[in-house]
Formats: sequence, C-alpha cells, structure tokens
Amino acid sequence: MGNKYRIMVDIVLTCRLFKEIETNSKEFTININTGDYIANLKEKICKEVKKTNNEFLDIEADGLSLWKVEIDNNNDDEFSSLVLPNDNLT
Repeated sequence: MGNKYRIMVDIVLTCRLFKEIETNSKEFTININTGDYIANLKEKICKEVKKTNNEFLDIEADGLSLWKVEIDNNNDDEFSSLVLPNDNLT
C-alpha cells in the first residue's frame, strides 16, 4: 500500500487544543511515527490532554479536527483566531 520505500521516522509534535471555554490547554508534545495513522495521533492527543486539563475530559478522539499550522507557542491571539476552511458549512 502506498510507497513501500517511504521512510518512517519518529517525530515530536507540539500541540494545543482550542475549545470555546475561558481557559484553553497549554501546549504539550506528542511522540509519533510518520507512518502512524491520523486516528492514532488523535488518540494520543486525547490521552495526553486529559492528563492535564479537566476542561477537556469530554473530548473524544473522533471529534477532533486537526490543523497543521506553524505558530509561535507564545502567540495566543493568532492561535485563537484560526478558522477551519469549512467552519461555515452547515
């Protein structure tokens, strides 16, 4: 399946969760292999964030929308104003 010569490597992702609440999650890191499925990444994110933030206990992995962005971890305004391209769809 796919390119059998594709090189899989371990990487560290810095993540933050945003939810319409007063306090959003602090950044945290996830170790993952580039060959892992998105579902595995979502499960790891849910597990990690639930360890540190009670506001996110009700989150399920399949309910996460993942964005790949490059934002300075100290820029809360830019992070909070992100909009998914299909947010306006009903």
